[in-house]
Amino acid sequence: MNELRRADIRNIISVIESIPEKIQSVLDEEQEYSDNMPESLELSTHKFKSDNALERLEDAQFYLDLDTTIDSLKDAIG
Repeated sequence: MNELRRADIRNIISVIESIPEKIQSVLDEEQEYSDNMPESLELSTHKFKSDNALERLEDAQFYLDLDTTIDSLKDAIG
């Protein structure tokens, strides 16, 4: 593998490694939004959608298995 492709893979690894942090950031923002929602919206579709989004983001964190992907990419570049 040439150096250009190795550099591309290193960049891909960097992007992959940033995914958990990015998901956590969005989750934190959505949690803050949900926690600070006015009482008048507690039973609204806004609250339901926010709670659903929080659950899906938590699922994404739980099922995220990037270590295997990163290890394979590192093996590919030697």
